Amino acid sequence: MHCHCTDKLKFIKIDLVAPFNDTTLSNWMIKASEKLKHFKEKLKERLLENEYIQADETTLQVVNAHKGKATKNPIYG
Repeated sequence: MHCHCTDKLKFIKIDLVAPFNDTTLSNWMIKASEKLKHFKEKLKERLLENEYIQADETTLQVVNAHKGKATKNPIYG
């Protein structure tokens, strides 16, 4: 599985010839997800108000920097 977000950020990095590395990109993604946490929780509340929910169970390969190995994780929270 491939993360299209990371690919797009790498293209931005190449286009800008910016002096940041993959760790910086990862940290940006983590910070963005933290900022969107409240939105995600409100969206979840609204979804659970419905009679039924349809979902996509796509997984994403995530590399654990501390363990140095990749695992497949669901995209949804």
